[in-house]
Amino acid sequence: MSTQTRIPFVDAIKGLAIVGVLFVHMGFASRFDEGTLADVRMLQRIFGWCVLAFFFASGCLHTGAGAAEQDWKAFILRRARRLLVPCAAFSWVYKALLLAAKAGGFIAAAHAPALQTTADFTAFVFTPVVPQFYFLVHLFCIAVAVFPFVRLGWLRQPWVPWLIAAILLQSYWLLPLDLPHGEALTQLPLYAASYLAGIGFARSIETEKWRGFRHAGGMLLFGAAVAAASVARPQVLHAVAPPLLAAFAMLLPLRALAPAVTLGRHSGAVYVWHAPILMPVISILLTKLPLSGWPLIAAMTVLTLGITLWIDSVVRRFDTIGIFRL
Repeated sequence: MSTQTRIPFVDAIKGLAIVGVLFVHMGFASRFDEGTLADVRMLQRIFGWCVLAFFFASGCLHTGAGAAEQDWKAFILRRARRLLVPCAAFSWVYKALLLAAKAGGFIAAAHAPALQTTADFTAFVFTPVVPQFYFLVHLFCIAVAVFPFVRLGWLRQPWVPWLIAAILLQSYWLLPLDLPHGEALTQLPLYAASYLAGIGFARSIETEKWRGFRHAGGMLLFGAAVAAASVARPQVLHAVAPPLLAAFAMLLPLRALAPAVTLGRHSGAVYVWHAPILMPVISILLTKLPLSGWPLIAAMTVLTLGITLWIDSVVRRFDTIGIFRL
């Protein structure tokens, strides 16, 4: 698959997933009433697969753009520019803004980075800002680790990435897993399994016409592995959602996917701009209005999507290098 050509089912998955990311980061316990928080928690459970979907989508795209013919050094440099450079740029800007907000008395000291020790300064420079930028570092590490196997052709058979993903998931008989998303290193097998599932999915479909599966066995093996691992860690069940949604999306006419596809094409902008400043500010403003429950959640979602897309449109006019966009 070429990453230069938009793939509708990948964009559709990303469009649904980015809405889920907003729900995951919407738990403002100090501002929302208990009823609203209960609704948010329900949405967080429903969309628990949202971060895994981005690893899955990246895996679907890994097989394209001549991946098997690329030089390893060139691949690493390209992925670093695509993932690590924006991660560092956004993290430094956000941390500087949080420090300025703390100095101005707008936020408590606990919500801004400390710069009192050498360790604090090191964390300021090298640690991705929370809550979402850990994803870029993990994705870079997984993509670089998987690339040699793609380069050597070991993942050419569709069942191979499914099998490796299935094996990785069995690590959760030993590893802890409280949530299907987060920055903990114990999440890496789940993220890598989703990435490999994306590669397996891409290998298993007819890439020319996007019709059906040629090798359903790999996906069934993956599903069985998820079921087995979920006995020990129920959160692993979320890993089946991205491939199932992708398969369902391929059965639908393109016009039915249009809203999700459009949002998916701009999901990177929503991802980098919605937190850690914009959504908290929007929540403060909206909670001053007589809103709660679903109307408040809907208003938060619509405003966040609209403002992030507007910010991205402005940034694109000036950021010709592409440092502040995904």
